Amino acid sequence: MAALSRAQFLRGNWQAKTAELRPPWCLPEVDFLAVCNRCEDCVTACSENILNRSGSGYPQLDFSRGACTFCGDCASACKTGALNQHLQPALKLKATITASCMTINGTSCTSCIDACEHEAIKSTPALHGRAYIRVTADLCTGCGNCIAGCPVTAITMGAVC
Repeated sequence: MAALSRAQFLRGNWQAKTAELRPPWCLPEVDFLAVCNRCEDCVTACSENILNRSGSGYPQLDFSRGACTFCGDCASACKTGALNQHLQPALKLKATITASCMTINGTSCTSCIDACEHEAIKSTPALHGRAYIRVTADLCTGCGNCIAGCPVTAITMGAVC
C-alpha cells in the first residue's frame, strides 16, 4: 500500500489513490514539489488545455481533455524551473490497457490504435475471435492521445521509474 501524503490525509483520501500526473518536463516529484510555487503559469500557457490545478494546488495532466503535443509552452512559461525542457523524455509515462477494454472483451474497437501516432498500441489475434491489445513501451511517448478516444476509459497512464 502506498504511503499517504499529508494532503491526502487532510482531504480524507485514505486509500492514497492514484498519483497526480505532472506536466511534461517536470523535475522529479520531490524536487518539483519543492520548486513549484503553484502560480498556474503552465496551466494558462497550455494550448491543449490538458493542464489543470489538482486538489493539492499543483498542476496536473488531465488526458480526458485531450493529448499533449509537446509544444513546450508550459515549460517556457515556468519561471521557477519546476519544468525544464532539457529533461528527456518529456513525460515519464506509459499507457496501460486495462481489463475493461472492449476488444479484450470481444467487441471490436480500434480507437486507441487509430489514435496512437507513434504506433505504440497494437492488436494481436487471440482465440475465439478476440484480440490481445498491447502497448510497446519503447514507442509510447505518454502523450495521452489514446486515452481521450477510448469509449470505455480502458487506458490508464502510469509513471515509469
